[in-house]
Amino acid sequence: MNITWNNSIAGSDSLHRALDASQKAVAGKSWTPQVVTNLTSAFIDNPAVAAISNFSCKYFFSYFQPLFDYIAPISGINGHRTFSLIPLFLEKFLGEYIFYPSATSGMAKTHKYKGAVEGVYNKLKADNAELLNAKTKENPDGYNYQVSVVQSNTVNAFACPAGGMVVYSGIVSELKSALKTTKFADITLKDGSKIQVDLSGVTLNDALAALMGHEMTHVASRHGMGKMFANLTFFGLFKGISYFAISHLKKNNKEYQQLQAKESRSREENNRIYNIERGYENINYLADRIFSIVRTLLSLHHSRSCEYEADVAGIHLAHESGYNPLGAIFLEQVLSDLSCGAIIPEILLTHPLGEHRKLSALAAIDQIAPLQLNGKITVSSEAAATSPFFKHLKQKYFLA
Repeated sequence: MNITWNNSIAGSDSLHRALDASQKAVAGKSWTPQVVTNLTSAFIDNPAVAAISNFSCKYFFSYFQPLFDYIAPISGINGHRTFSLIPLFLEKFLGEYIFYPSATSGMAKTHKYKGAVEGVYNKLKADNAELLNAKTKENPDGYNYQVSVVQSNTVNAFACPAGGMVVYSGIVSELKSALKTTKFADITLKDGSKIQVDLSGVTLNDALAALMGHEMTHVASRHGMGKMFANLTFFGLFKGISYFAISHLKKNNKEYQQLQAKESRSREENNRIYNIERGYENINYLADRIFSIVRTLLSLHHSRSCEYEADVAGIHLAHESGYNPLGAIFLEQVLSDLSCGAIIPEILLTHPLGEHRKLSALAAIDQIAPLQLNGKITVSSEAAATSPFFKHLKQKYFLA
């Protein structure tokens, strides 16, 4: 749940442009539907809204800023406050509670990939210290970033709150094997045009940098805490609305109130009260099922948005450390190949489809490291009505 104001800590301009370009590249596909983007832009650009926002930031939020800095510190990645109402000391405790059991589960033998992963991780951490550790008065030491390579065939990696990260050896093995076979990535643009990106120059360290940068972004942006707070907020909001709605219905049901007011009731009257209350229980149950579906869909949408942000910021972190940002497209291509073309609708997934993530990464690299795309893109097929992004790529990067 991201709220923006007083963003005194912010990432680089190229990172913010990349986040915006990535969102536009996949708008209508998976990040934010185009109609939502248009309505949001119209709302934000409204002079009255801008005036109210400026007044609020100057007089209200500034007055309570110390409190907000404690419960909702600003992310160095996107300049947003992640409102979780969970203090940082508790976030760190939760992170350690999750991380250490996971980190030690496969550490009986030091895995051969440990050195490679930790080498990339240490470089990312050193070269992006300010961005990853936006220190505040309440969090002077920043987050305790640490990584553990766990021996497992699982093709995955994940981040815990406050800095712990686990990388399974299975994903490193797959990336290493794919270096021999994955030389190109096919990407479909919004207008249907298809392009091919040359990945022949990508190394294992480039792919690991994209992977580790992605997980480090989850930590720095407090994605896990934001999701937890959003779920708790929606749950509490629904329970409150449900309670008052049912109470209102009972209060305005004259028959129910008259029956309840009687000091003595017949069996038929007690049965009638029972049936009325069962009806309200059924209404509440139906509303709860509907709310559960809506909450799940919103949670999944929020999760996919976080994944896009982590992809884009991971590209920025990798580039700042001197790695080839095309490693991000390589990573998504490998994961897409492993998914074997799963046909589950994206609206039901926690992560965006690989095709959309590759497009998002391409738009981000165009903003962060455009020189890396020179001579790397060819046209597979061109749609009749080319999109502005396609025309931009064609003019700037395409090989003849």
